[in-house]
Amino acid sequence: LTTRGRGEAARPSRLPPRARERTGDLFEHFGVRPEPRAAATPSAPPRATRATACRGCGWVRALVDTTCPMCGLHEAPE
Repeated sequence: LTTRGRGEAARPSRLPPRARERTGDLFEHFGVRPEPRAAATPSAPPRATRATACRGCGWVRALVDTTCPMCGLHEAPE
């Protein structure tokens, strides 16, 4: 590594030798060996959730929810 300021010739870095050899990998630094994970495969395709607009604010909420997550308006389930 070399450092250079404005109008200065390149000079060697003042970092100690061990700092120059580091990769910046935090897993390596802390000695963590990540294990590869298998991709999750759903057993069944996800079901679509029916939704409607809130009468108070217009936010889309699931039909099974009785309270709007945005404005808190309580509505009877449809």
